[in-house]
Amino acid sequence: MVEHPESGATLPRVHLEEHPHVQRRVNRTLDSMAAEFQCSESRIERLVEKYDYMEHDDFEYDADAEVTHASDQVFSLFIDTYVVCGGPNPSYDVIGVTFDLRSGRRLALSDLFGNFKKRQSQIFALFVEELRTARLKVVRDADTPPAEESPNQDDCLQHELTIGHMREPYYFDIAFARKGLRVKADHASPACEPEATVRYRRLKQWARPGGALQMAGAK
Repeated sequence: MVEHPESGATLPRVHLEEHPHVQRRVNRTLDSMAAEFQCSESRIERLVEKYDYMEHDDFEYDADAEVTHASDQVFSLFIDTYVVCGGPNPSYDVIGVTFDLRSGRRLALSDLFGNFKKRQSQIFALFVEELRTARLKVVRDADTPPAEESPNQDDCLQHELTIGHMREPYYFDIAFARKGLRVKADHASPACEPEATVRYRRLKQWARPGGALQMAGAK
C-alpha cells in the first residue's frame, strides 16, 4: 500500500520481479488513479473566496482500497470513495479495478465475456438475481424491519436494484474474489450496499476463451 504524495490516497502497488514491464504498467495506472482522488485546489480556492461560510477544512476526499484477489494472472480491488468537494451533498462511489497480470492491462467488465453485447442482458439478469437475493437476506437478518414489515418494501429493492437498470453499462462494479466475481450495484447512497458473490461456475458459460474469467473459473 502506497500513499500518494499529493492526494494522500493510499492504494496498493504490485511487485512483479519477473515481469517488470507489467509491474510498471499496473503501477502507473494505480498512481494515476490515486492522483485523481482529491478536490481541485482551484475549485477549493474559488469557493472559499466566494462563500464566507466555506473553509478549507470543509473539503474532503477519502478513498479506501480493499484488495479482493491477487494471483499470478489477476489483481483485483475495490475502492470506496467519499467526496465533499463543494457540492450540496457528499457523494459516494465504488470503483472496481481489475488487471490482467499477463499484460498489465486494466480490464473492463466487457473484457471478461465473449460476445458481451449479445449476452449482456443474460449476464446482468444474473447479477440482479444474485444481488436481490443477497439484499433480501440482509433485510431478513436486520434488527429493524423494512417499511410495512415486508422485505418487498425495502427501498433498495423497490427503487434502485431493478431489472430496468440491467442494460446500463456502468451500473455494476465488479472485482475478482476466491469463489467468484464480487458484484456491487452503483448506488447514490451507501446505505443499501447491495453486494453479492456470483460463483464462477454460473459465469463460465459466457467467459471469454483464454480470458481472466475463464482462468479463474477453471481453478
